[in-house]
Amino acid sequence: MIRHKKPLFIFFAFLLLFGAAFAIQKYLYKSNRDNTIILSQDATTDATKVNQITYAHQENFRLLIPNFNYTDKQEDIHVLQFRKGNSQESYNVMIDAAFTDQANEKLISWLKSRGISQIDEIFITHPHQDHYGGLWALINNNFPVKKIWMNIPNKEICDKEIPWGCNYKEIVDLTNLIKSKGIILESLILEDVNQKKILFQDAHNKLELLYASSPINPSLGPMDINDLSMIMKLTTNGFSYLFTGDLNKPLSEYLALNELDLSSDFLKAPHHGTEGVATNEFLDKVGASYAIVPSPQKLWCSDRSKRYREYFSDHKTKTFISGFHGDIIIHHFENHKPIFDVQNPNPSICKQ
Repeated sequence: MIRHKKPLFIFFAFLLLFGAAFAIQKYLYKSNRDNTIILSQDATTDATKVNQITYAHQENFRLLIPNFNYTDKQEDIHVLQFRKGNSQESYNVMIDAAFTDQANEKLISWLKSRGISQIDEIFITHPHQDHYGGLWALINNNFPVKKIWMNIPNKEICDKEIPWGCNYKEIVDLTNLIKSKGIILESLILEDVNQKKILFQDAHNKLELLYASSPINPSLGPMDINDLSMIMKLTTNGFSYLFTGDLNKPLSEYLALNELDLSSDFLKAPHHGTEGVATNEFLDKVGASYAIVPSPQKLWCSDRSKRYREYFSDHKTKTFISGFHGDIIIHHFENHKPIFDVQNPNPSICKQ
């Protein structure tokens, strides 16, 4: 009888070891995920945290939206990280750069906390201070930047928005500083809705320019600075994003009638979701399941944002607002659904 118990003992010992290994693996995975969330919450210059965040298995793209909307000012900043093969290095693209004040306070330390030591390309969707102001912080702090794409506005239209939006002299001073640092600066115009310009492409990701108007455009009639917004589309691992800058009503009407490729899973809400923004018909054509709104709490809960709040609610569009959710990180994988890291997963939104 004793000889027959030995196989049974071995079987139970194997089960015990397998269960222990599974528990350890689950704990380590949770620890790594928790570590990612902690780092997104704590934008710090602590050198021990720099470069600690690594790509997970089959992860090849990461979108990072820092919460720089912690004041009543609205601003845009997005970082797209394209993984280089199976390495832990990435090609870093920034779309807009926030206001100067918040960038001076947070931007450099936040980039370091995410293990980002260089920006390969920056796209300034349009020359408003809440989109280009952070360039001053990057350049004055000698943060490595290889190339900047920014369209220079018409002086007359720009200076109508002094002091709150656009300032032609400031833009000229900024472009001169960029060039003096040896950073490549180029414009990016595409007015043919039947063409697309590939901005970045690898085995899993493609970033394209759909539209970018010149400073004077007869097709749009009377223009303001928001009409210059670059419209970009990213496809990654079977999902798509539409980046819209501060796309406003006239340009959105034009694109809804003429642009054939607006449908996207994720929409970066134009103009921070406030009135004057893209029409509901434009939103219908996009048909997004997710919306990312770079907006402070007060603005998102105001009457100016009521139409977008109601539209996203009526269409059951899952909405992330940086002023409420804090830092937002979306991880994309080959053969896997995206994973969301959100600083405040369950905020109380627009409730007294």
